[in-house]
Amino acid sequence: MADLPKADELFKSINYTPPSTGWMDTPVDTSPGNWCYPAKAEKLEYLGMPNPREWNPADVDWKLPENWQE
Repeated sequence: MADLPKADELFKSINYTPPSTGWMDTPVDTSPGNWCYPAKAEKLEYLGMPNPREWNPADVDWKLPENWQE
């Protein structure tokens, strides 16, 4: 098993300075692995969640319903 860094080493490696650009102008890293993946449609149906469907965050069209903001 690989050696894990100690907690204080991890804390020292965090960069706390804000970006030089505004929050709307800062580029977002949307490469795979940088988001939580959605639950399976069957699990959402079981829980009674709205709009259960198979989708991937990397897809251009998320197949959202027309009133998704409401």
